[in-house]
Amino acid sequence: MTERLDAGRWTSTAPLLDQVAVAGLVRFERDARDQCRWEDMASSYAPDSVVHISWFHGSGAEFVARSRGIAERGLTGRHRLWPSLVRCNGDRAIAETDMAVELRRVVSGVEVDNTAYARLLTRARRTSDGWQIVRFESIYQRDTLVPVIPGTAPEIRQEDLAKYRSSYRFLSYLLALDGQELAQDLPGDDRPELVQAVRDAALQWLAG
Repeated sequence: MTERLDAGRWTSTAPLLDQVAVAGLVRFERDARDQCRWEDMASSYAPDSVVHISWFHGSGAEFVARSRGIAERGLTGRHRLWPSLVRCNGDRAIAETDMAVELRRVVSGVEVDNTAYARLLTRARRTSDGWQIVRFESIYQRDTLVPVIPGTAPEIRQEDLAKYRSSYRFLSYLLALDGQELAQDLPGDDRPELVQAVRDAALQWLAG
């Protein structure tokens, strides 16, 4: 007997513990990243996991290693998470989590804060080690760039921003300054057809 309604609600409390566990997994993995707890972060990913976000596309294990390398270079960021919407189907689950990523950088000698707003789309699977992430990707919404000290402003040419999409424009610009050009075909609110394709694929996977 199915327990999931079309609206994503439930007719019984049976899946509630799974929902809580998967939501906790999402928060645990991001907190481990921010606090540089690399073993905890690695334990969140299944061996066959895939990560596809703005600056990385590869396995979960490779993602942890790259994240550690970035942190060791002093290029840290912080993730602020909203509550997750979790849908479960047996040993599979997807979680959608609104998130803000905060980065501090120096542009033209001026300290700036970049806040990128996105929606994490996480696929998780129940394993012998508990729930683990099997796919981790982001849907980009918008971002901002503001000076840390009011009254200061970095010199940024408009033509340097024009080639970047509105859903992750300043993130693209800052990472380009670090020598990393981001792909401009990622799912974002300014490309709803890409967002729909990513969500449809996740729901199809959830259905088995």
